[in-house]
Amino acid sequence: MLIRFFVRNLLSFEEEVEFSLVAGKGSLKPEHVIRSKGRNEIPILRSALIYGANASGKSNLIKALAFLQFMALKGPTDAQKEIPVSRFKLSEEEGLNSRLEVEIKVAEQYYAYGLLLNKKQIEEEWLYLIDKEKEEKIFERKQSTEGLQLSLGQQLIKNTEDQQFIQFVGRGTPKNKTFLKECIDRNVSFVSAITAVYNWFEHQLKIFYPHSKFRGIEFKLSDNSEFKQSISKLLQHFKTGIHSLQTISLKDLSQIQGIPAEVIEDVVAELEFGKRALISSADHINSFALEKDNKGELTAYKLASSHLHKSGKEILFELAEESDGTRRLIDFIPMLLDLQENNVVYLVDELDRSMHPILSKGLLSYFLAYASPQSQLIATTHESNLLDLKMFRKDEIWFIEKKKNSASKLYSLAAFKPRADKNIRKGYLLGRYGAIPFLANPQNLAWSWEE
Repeated sequence: MLIRFFVRNLLSFEEEVEFSLVAGKGSLKPEHVIRSKGRNEIPILRSALIYGANASGKSNLIKALAFLQFMALKGPTDAQKEIPVSRFKLSEEEGLNSRLEVEIKVAEQYYAYGLLLNKKQIEEEWLYLIDKEKEEKIFERKQSTEGLQLSLGQQLIKNTEDQQFIQFVGRGTPKNKTFLKECIDRNVSFVSAITAVYNWFEHQLKIFYPHSKFRGIEFKLSDNSEFKQSISKLLQHFKTGIHSLQTISLKDLSQIQGIPAEVIEDVVAELEFGKRALISSADHINSFALEKDNKGELTAYKLASSHLHKSGKEILFELAEESDGTRRLIDFIPMLLDLQENNVVYLVDELDRSMHPILSKGLLSYFLAYASPQSQLIATTHESNLLDLKMFRKDEIWFIEKKKNSASKLYSLAAFKPRADKNIRKGYLLGRYGAIPFLANPQNLAWSWEE
C-alpha cells in the first residue's frame, strides 16, 4: 500500500510536495480506511481523487511516481547513459538535484525508499524500516568526492561474509543504477526488505494512463473461463449493452487493420518462438495480440464485443464500433477485477476521460464496495460530480494548482475543514478551493478583425 509520496525539483514540482494517504482523525466512513492491529499501526486511505485545471500538474504527480518505479525496476540500460530525469526547468537555481521518496506498507512492515539524483548519477539512495515512532536503517548509499559510501543496518546482516558481499555489490553498482535493482540482479535475497520493496514496485504498483490497456486480455479471455465470465458480468452490471467479450483469431496477418504493415513486420521479426506481443494503432482504437508458437507459426488475436439480438443470437461487433466511453470502460474492467482479487495500488490518470459522470461514479462506487480491503485506487479527474462528501472523506480529495512561477502546488480539501454537509462541488466550481482555470476576459485580448 502507498502511504506517502514526496517529490521535489521534478517536472512541474519545484519545492517539495507531499501526497499523503494517511487518514485523518475523522470518524466518517471508517470502511475507507485500512487499519492494522498494533500500537504503531498507520491508518491508510483506500482511495484519493486529485483535481486541478489543465496543465496544473495532475499527470505530473503520477509521472513522478512512475519515474521512481522505473528507476527502482530498470533504470538506464547502459552504465554510460544519462538518467532521464526532467527537473523543474523554471528554477532560478541551476544544477539542483531531484528528490523522490515513497513510504509504503508491504505485508505488515512499513518502508521508506527514496532517491536524490541528477542526469549524471544517483547522489543518494536510502531504504528504511519505519513506524510511527522510529526508523531503522536498512541501507544508505551516497556518492562523495571519495567515491561511493554504502552504510548498512548492521542488525540486518547475518554475518561478516554477507556484509562483505553487499559492500562488493555496492561498489559494483553503476552510478546511474539503483542499489535496490543491483541487489536483485545479484541475488541478494537474504535481505528480505530489499526483495519486499522491489516486489512492491514490480507487482503491486500499477500506473494507468489515458491510453493504457490491460496487457494480454485477448489471451486471458481464451485461457481463463472464470475471467471471461467476470468480465461479462461487469459489462452487464454497467449497462453497456455488451453481453460478453470475445477473442477472434486471425491466421492471415493481412487481416490486421489500422496498423502499418511495416510495423507488423518489425514486431514479427523480433518476436521469439513461444512468445507473445501486443500492437496497437496510433489512435489506440485497434489493438491486436500476436503469438508465435514453438514451430514459428503466427496467430493474431483481436477483441470483439457480443450483443444479443432479440432472437437471443449473439452478434459480434468490432470494438471500433463501440463508443469511446464503452472502450474506456472495457480497459478499466480488468483493473476492477485485479483490485477485487489482489492487494494492489492503481494510479489512474484521467479517470473520467470519455465516460459519463454517472459511469465514473459507478466505477468508484464498485471499487469501494467490492475491492480487496487492502487495495487502493488513486485517480486524477475533472469530474466535479464526484466532489461529494457523502461518497468520499475530505482527506481523500486533493487539489493541484500552478503558482505564479508555474510550479505545481499540492494540497488536500481537509486543509479547508469543510463541514460534512457542505456542498463542496459548488464551492470548487466557484473557486473556493482553487485548482480551477481562471480565464481572461475575451475583450482584453484586443483582437481586431479585418474584412
